[in-house]
Amino acid sequence: MNQTTRIISLSLAMTAAAAWPGACQAYTLREAVGLAVLNNPEVLSKLHDFRSSEDDVRAAKANYYPTVDLNYERNRQVFDYPPNTVASQHYTTKGWTANLNQSLFSGLQTYNQVKEQGYGSLARYFDFLQTSESIALQTTQAYADVLMYRQFVQIAKDNYALHKGILGQILQRVQSGVGRRVDLEQANGRMAEAESNLIVDNTNLLTATSRLARLIGPLPQEDMADLPSLDGALPPPQQLMQQAIGHSPAFLGALASLDAAHAEVNVRRGAFSPTVSLQLSKAPTENYDGYLGTTHQASVAIIFGINLFRGGADRAQLASASEKYNSALDQTELACRNLRQNLEQSYATLVRYRSQLSPLLQHQLSTEKARNAYRKQFDIGQRTLLDVLDSENELFSARRDYINAQIQLSVAQASVLAYSGALLDALQLKAMDDDADKDLLQHMSRQECGGGLQTPAPIDVNAIPGKLIFDPPSSSSIRMPATISSDQAQQPDKSAGKKPGWQDAAPAQDATRKNNDNAPAQTDTAPRVIIRQAP
Repeated sequence: MNQTTRIISLSLAMTAAAAWPGACQAYTLREAVGLAVLNNPEVLSKLHDFRSSEDDVRAAKANYYPTVDLNYERNRQVFDYPPNTVASQHYTTKGWTANLNQSLFSGLQTYNQVKEQGYGSLARYFDFLQTSESIALQTTQAYADVLMYRQFVQIAKDNYALHKGILGQILQRVQSGVGRRVDLEQANGRMAEAESNLIVDNTNLLTATSRLARLIGPLPQEDMADLPSLDGALPPPQQLMQQAIGHSPAFLGALASLDAAHAEVNVRRGAFSPTVSLQLSKAPTENYDGYLGTTHQASVAIIFGINLFRGGADRAQLASASEKYNSALDQTELACRNLRQNLEQSYATLVRYRSQLSPLLQHQLSTEKARNAYRKQFDIGQRTLLDVLDSENELFSARRDYINAQIQLSVAQASVLAYSGALLDALQLKAMDDDADKDLLQHMSRQECGGGLQTPAPIDVNAIPGKLIFDPPSSSSIRMPATISSDQAQQPDKSAGKKPGWQDAAPAQDATRKNNDNAPAQTDTAPRVIIRQAP
């Protein structure tokens, strides 16, 4: 099976997957990616480039075969000789000529031209796969954004409805005379903020929907299914780089271009070699040279040739091909670095959101419990309205953060697979095999691309000691509330001139102590204990 047939088979498989949604099933990511890859102009352009390169390979292989030319000729010959010489001749010649030319040796130029075009076609094939993986990743990102902003809009609506209800309750309290006007203004301002958040999320949803429609066409009417879990398709981190080197279309395409450039250098070197060719010809001609009848001519020749001078063109072309090869080496190194960087960044993002899910969920649950407690405390006057509104906003943010982490985790998984050339495989849209050109794939260059990935080290939060934000009080400044016994309560108040409601626990011992109501003096021997009298 050649490459074009394989691509057509892939397209048919994608078409069947994308055009067969269940009557009661939600629209899935697999169907969206299938439509995007099939209908995207960039992917189709790469497909046409690949098919064109296959024709270039067939054109290069044609030099292995002989060339056969057949010519038919009909001439009117007129020979008028000077007077007193031979008689003039007027006659017509006609006949056909068959020529066969077969190259026997041309400095391996044909062999290397076939390799150059073959590896060039392989590079176009990997370019097509890379574009398909890229469009699949873009579609996944757009699909995820639509899902995320749909949830954001829903919780923004709930948040607005809640603030609207709080505003109504506060308005009733103010109108009945038991509420404060400042609470009404606070509730009004927070509801306006909730409305603004709803407008922003709705606009972001429209933008994400437009981006997805650009990739797959008009969105379906069915509900969109949740993102599938791609965690099972991910290899272990210690094997990720090695697997990506063997499957990444971007890196494999760079290697194929490198082999094509090396083959071009050998083609240019062949121009300095001699050539050997075989020529066969046959030419039956009527009235040849005026002789009546048919004359048969046939020849077999082996021709040896070598170019002695062509103005330095061959040497210049060889130098140009060598520079192209050096450029391909640099492009291969660049592809390796880009692959490593993209994988490390994507995997770091994956680890980040995977680690954040548990604390973000705990934050959401704890914030929801605190919000519920604040509501009850507000009803009995233990919390202000500002406390309740702050708790609602914190819960709103916590829900958004958790949803965002869930969505971005799936996108990070898709990114790792796309850079490894395995996203379409994970979505069961294609299988990357070696049916394209087994011989070229087996002999394609293999180049190391460094060691394993640098993965982020896990953080042991249990090993981080707690840190106090308030200094503990010193023993010399401790003030303790105390209860008053019944005997003390019946004694007359001797703290005249002191702050009402406070009483010294012991008489003053320092003769130099100042009589200050706001700063009671301390004794020299023990800290002074201030006792608050019961009302």
